[in-house]
This record gives sequence, C-alpha cells and structure tokens, in this order.
Amino acid sequence: MARTVLTIGFIGAGRMARAHAAVLRTMPNVMLKACCGRRLKSGQAFGKEFGIPEAYANYEELLARAKVDVYWVTPSVLELPTVAKACLRTCKAVFLEKPVGLSLEEAQEVADVAAQSSSIHMVGLNRRFYSNINAAVRLAEKHGRVRGIEVHAPEDITDLHDHHPPRVVDRWIYMNGVHCIDLLRYLGGEVATVTAAQVGKENSRGYAAMLKFTGGGVGQYTSHWYAPGRWRVALYADGLCCLIQPLESAKAIYRGGREEPIPLSEEDQRFKPGFYDQARYFLECIMAGKAVAHPGCDLPDYLKTVGLIDIINGEKPQIN
Repeated sequence: MARTVLTIGFIGAGRMARAHAAVLRTMPNVMLKACCGRRLKSGQAFGKEFGIPEAYANYEELLARAKVDVYWVTPSVLELPTVAKACLRTCKAVFLEKPVGLSLEEAQEVADVAAQSSSIHMVGLNRRFYSNINAAVRLAEKHGRVRGIEVHAPEDITDLHDHHPPRVVDRWIYMNGVHCIDLLRYLGGEVATVTAAQVGKENSRGYAAMLKFTGGGVGQYTSHWYAPGRWRVALYADGLCCLIQPLESAKAIYRGGREEPIPLSEEDQRFKPGFYDQARYFLECIMAGKAVAHPGCDLPDYLKTVGLIDIINGEKPQIN
C-alpha cells in the first residue's frame, strides 16, 4: 500500500531545527511526530512550539521508541556525524543538516555507513534550492549556457570564538564555507582542474581558487576571513550577467545595460530561502522510493564538495 503520510522525528531542537519545522508543518501529508534536544526540557519546548506530541530525552531514546518514517537531523556539528551514522543504520529516510563533520575523513565515515544502508538520505545544502539562483541558471541557459561563475564569500570570523568551539572556528570553511564552494559545483558541474592559494592563518585567512569544469566553463572563488562583506555569485552567459548579491537578491544585466530583477519565490520570502523546495524535493523522493539526485545532494555528492574544500584549504594537491 502506498504511503500517504510521512511521520518525522526531529533530532535537534535549536535554531536550524525551528527553521525546518516551520516549513514542514505547512506541508500536506507530513506529520511532525517526535523530537529531542540536548535535554528533555529543550525537546519538550520544541514539541510544544510546533505541536509535536512525543518528546524524548536524547536521540538514542528517540531512535529506540519513536515510530517515524524520517529522521530530520539537526544537532550540533560536533555531534552530527555520530547521530547521522546511528540514524542511517536504521535504514529509514534521513535528512542531514550540513556540515556532515568538519573534515573529509568524518564525512567519509558517514558516507561509508550510508553505502551499507538502504536509507534514502539527503544533505541540506539549501542554496541549491534558492528560487532566484535557479531562475538565474534557467535564464543563462536561454543564452546558451553558463560559461563563467564567480563566487565571493567573505567570512568575518573575528567574533566567532564567542559562540563556537575552537575546532569549529578553525574549520569554518567546512562549517559554513561549504555553501558557496558547493555552489561552484552545483552551477558549474564536475571540476576538471583547480588552482588554489591560501594566505594568513587563524582569523586572517584568505583564499583564492580558479577552476575549469568538464563542461568547458570556468569558475573563480575568493574568501577573506578578516573583513565584512556579503556573499556574491555572478553567472556569465553570452550577452548576460546574473548578479546575485546578497544571495537573496538577484538581477539580470543584459548587453546594453538593461537590468531586470530576479525575485525570490513566495515560499523563499516566507521561510528561510531554499528550505521549502529542499524539503519538498526530499519528501517527494521518499514517497517515490527513489534515491536523491540533482538538484539534491546525497553523501557521495557531498564528498566531492568536501574534497574541493580540501584543495582550496591546501589539504589536498591541486588538480592540474
């Protein structure tokens, strides 16, 4: 018998879990059934806020007792790899908020467990689902194809030590920089060559990379950790530049200077951008019993992005 309602168990009750729950509770054929936080009290408060009937003291108790179809995994980054592996071993569907660990090795361990599981899973890289970014891609394709990509991702990390453990701050390019580096692959395709440079250390780092994609396009990435700024993406096609800065605001610039806005969808204005289409896509995969593919990101795809981060971060050889 076909499944008509998907029941969801939340692991994590913080800010990101709330952003996901705000979306999921509006979707048809979805029931938010169980949740847990770091403590029973936080899980109970989360459950009360979103009308979730079952709250558990920890993820082990939730996995053992809650009868749900999908685990929505949003704990702290330092806890996520352990929780992710436990969820994947159940063979139920699993949504993993990024990052899946703070190194390629940690992500690989989770991917190895997923490879031995029948779990349908997805990593939450919501910029792939920004309505304005995807509209810009469609517009560029009408002008032939995306021939050039620029991604500028400043990260002023001066005050991060007040809010995050030292290892998280030290690995910030894996923690948060993953979004913009993943956009290079999402927009450009598979990477053929990479030349990268790094300067500075700790909170004064700077990164630059030049990429060539197997489809023939080129990409450029820069990130500076010592100055403020907004993330920026530019797509270039014949006679067209789509400028997206910040990532929630986009416009098309045509040859001759004419400009047109590329608006966000109603859902991206109502919720955290990308979250609605991301959740809808994953739930459709589960309902259909099919593995996640483009535009979604499964763990093998995620490993490619983290491998690219390793090169940009100077931890792996460049690809020439």
